[in-house]
Amino acid sequence: MTPHIARSEIEDVPFDYAPYSEVNFCSNKLTNVRFLIEIAGSHPILIGQGAVPYVWVRAPADKSFSKWTPAIERNAALSPQFVVTVSNGIPSISSAAVVEIFAFGKRIIRIVRSSKTSIDIDMVDLTPIGINMIGDKNGLRVGGMSFSKSSMNNVGTFIGLGR
Repeated sequence: MTPHIARSEIEDVPFDYAPYSEVNFCSNKLTNVRFLIEIAGSHPILIGQGAVPYVWVRAPADKSFSKWTPAIERNAALSPQFVVTVSNGIPSISSAAVVEIFAFGKRIIRIVRSSKTSIDIDMVDLTPIGINMIGDKNGLRVGGMSFSKSSMNNVGTFIGLGR
């Protein structure tokens, strides 16, 4: 089980953030990975364990990615440009929950909790918030890089850009 991360360790990480131990991120299998994405030391998307997946979103406030603005905290939208929907989407899986995040009217991520410790991210498109990351069940594209059916175990960050 991945431990809770104290706020004092990393500035933009909430005290109650506990990452999932197993994440299928657009066909990429991640086990015990603390952060999905890090850009210039910031974490634009955090998905933590809870009754449903809890999501935090930080959007770049400038083109240099040096300043970030909180947009969603623990599934609560902080701006009218962001919407969070939560549903119990898969009747055959009792622990299933689906969380979708929308920015500027476009879906930017879809998360399905398949168990208390695992989630599937089968859709991501962060271009509406200025991040060139697009993925689906077949793979993930970040800038000019592609990731498909790869595995990562016991690492801090899956995709790190900048710095």
